[in-house]
Amino acid sequence: TAQDAHTPIGADPEDDEDVTILVPALTIDKDTSTSTTTQGGTATYTIVVTNTGNQDLTNVTVNDTLDSIFTFSATQPGTPIALAGGATNTGATSPTTGAGTLSWGVFTIPASGSVSITFNVDVSAAATAGTYDNTASVTTTETGAVDDDGTAAQDPDTPTGADPEDDEDVTITVPATLTIDKDTSTSTTTPGGTATYTIVVTN
Repeated sequence: TAQDAHTPIGADPEDDEDVTILVPALTIDKDTSTSTTTQGGTATYTIVVTNTGNQDLTNVTVNDTLDSIFTFSATQPGTPIALAGGATNTGATSPTTGAGTLSWGVFTIPASGSVSITFNVDVSAAATAGTYDNTASVTTTETGAVDDDGTAAQDPDTPTGADPEDDEDVTITVPATLTIDKDTSTSTTTPGGTATYTIVVTN
């Protein structure tokens, strides 16, 4: 109660004895819009970091160590970083082309604010066919390090209901390689005779 009957006049705003408990918290979610690509192709990822606590998060760094078949592409989205809710990016940097360990400078994210980073990676022309997981992480002064584990579904640091295990998986397909072999089992024959051939095509 503000200015109740037993307090000095003008000395009792409602919140003069309130104590706010500050609880730092955040989520990180990494997704791909390129679930399938090819050797020598490109994959696109988005990392979203959201401040779900009730205090500012400072010295926020977002990091992503790519699988060895991926490297940061020279071709990137026009606006790779989106800041919401008063988030700021100081000392902004962009990973270098060809890098495999990525970081984008230092952020401050107020309560309910967020940072979204979208980027492209090149796939090695020598990549082996298969599905590749990846883990992105974020570190702040208030929370320490948290991550979106690419091998786990709905891990503790991701938004509820937004983290199936395969949401950042990229499957590399390899074009079919055909071989063809033609042989005969009739190396000699006679006029009016018959020759036999066998053709084998293998993928």
